[in-house]
Amino acid sequence: MPGQLYKLSGAVTDTRYVSAPVIQGQLVMADSAATDASGRAKVKPATAGATTVVGVARLSATNAAQDDTVAVKARNATTVIRKGQVYVTFAAAANEGAVLYAAANGAVTPTPTSPTYNMVVGRAAQKVASAGEGLAFIDV
Repeated sequence: MPGQLYKLSGAVTDTRYVSAPVIQGQLVMADSAATDASGRAKVKPATAGATTVVGVARLSATNAAQDDTVAVKARNATTVIRKGQVYVTFAAAANEGAVLYAAANGAVTPTPTSPTYNMVVGRAAQKVASAGEGLAFIDV
């Protein structure tokens, strides 16, 4: 399942509010147009070629306002995995050790258009034969 940590020890996480719905396992990026009460940028699913990726969403979340009056509360924040081995969605096949970049809809890809050093989000921790779920070492 994308977003699930493979190894919890050594993982670096952070809690962030979301400005758009995110799905567990998506790469998320800072949204400079939306901040929380403390002035920190909220996060949203990463776009292809993003240079402001802050990690992987460990939990799905919606940007709906928190409503404590209902039995089932909307989650408006997520835990962001900044460093660690985590299952993510690959947009294309990748060899183990391949450098990974942000792809559309919060996925990762080993083949971005015009890559630059500040687009790197990690490495493939296993060979992924085709687009789909795979293990990655994220380090942003």
